[in-house]
Amino acid sequence: MNIRTWAKRILIRGFLPVWYRIAARRPVRQKAVFLEVRYPKITDNLRILRRAYRGRKGWLTEDAFLGAGDKGPSCLLRCLRVIWQIADAKLIFVDESSNVLAALPVRNDSRIIQTWHACGAFKRWGCALPGGEEAAEYYRRYDLVTVSAPEVVPKYQESMNQPDGVVVPLGVSRTDRFFSPMYRRRATERVRRKYPQTAGRKIVLYAPTFRGNVARAQNPSLPDLARMAEMLQGDCVILYQSHPAVRQPSPVPAGAENFFLPVSGMTTEDLLCAADLVITDYSSLIFEYSLLNRPMAFYAYDLEEYAEGRGFYYPYESFVPGPVCRNTDELTAAVRAGLSGSWDRDRLASFRETFMSACDGHSTRRIMKYIEENL
Repeated sequence: MNIRTWAKRILIRGFLPVWYRIAARRPVRQKAVFLEVRYPKITDNLRILRRAYRGRKGWLTEDAFLGAGDKGPSCLLRCLRVIWQIADAKLIFVDESSNVLAALPVRNDSRIIQTWHACGAFKRWGCALPGGEEAAEYYRRYDLVTVSAPEVVPKYQESMNQPDGVVVPLGVSRTDRFFSPMYRRRATERVRRKYPQTAGRKIVLYAPTFRGNVARAQNPSLPDLARMAEMLQGDCVILYQSHPAVRQPSPVPAGAENFFLPVSGMTTEDLLCAADLVITDYSSLIFEYSLLNRPMAFYAYDLEEYAEGRGFYYPYESFVPGPVCRNTDELTAAVRAGLSGSWDRDRLASFRETFMSACDGHSTRRIMKYIEENL
């Protein structure tokens, strides 16, 4: 272990807990803190729950940020500021793991609610990975973990090393909007207005996960997009959304300029609402998209390699609710079939019921009621 690693460990396990104890000498307040671990702005479930608590009489809300990309003294100052914010909070909402939060001796009259940033259970993570015992330090104490269905409760218990009763299938807040016809319509209008090339054409959202680790995340290899454009003859346009961890955009291949459009500045929820079909590989957005009852295709050219490195909770090819494609021709055929209405609706319905049964448009209300009555 090098000096830098030792210094980080001493800081997180030694100094920051002491600072928390000092900050926690203040009495707890009726305050909800929304802690964003990875990004410099509040995202997904936290954004929706924050809006709900801002409307509740007597509650103070604050945003806190650990993941701004800074290092050294500025990162330390950020951690100290965040700890000061959460030390007198009644409720602490988070949707990602955090070694800083896990290291703190959180007071008994504060509650930590983990809303997680993904639905369902797809790829193994945390303590469920081979050799993942060390990951337990990222998930030490939660009072509630909200998930999308009873089926995935044991998977989250394993991955987060949580005891019985902490992981509860109350639903996922950000899925509530998919049940609003007005939101779906306006989201589609926003996407089509930003990308006028979609006029008169169906929209295919291509949203793969990254390859490598988060710190050096890369886009996967793409199919032959020029060939796809030629074979699909202008019937659709592909909107390509890289995983948020990927910093280097994918170039547009020659011959696919009006067919393959990298997107930016759009929420995943808006893109899903606008999409007539989704192409992905191992991304958990398939759970949200299943709520819209539309076709999917899976471009899994590196399935064996990916499965060996990461692993899945379920056998991949029988689990995903759509055709698994290994090359450009198979993918093109699956897209054409899906857009023409030829896809397995019963398989998708079974998938949705298994993994998303707690997501019914009322998840946020149910989560808040559970917290009020039980925590």
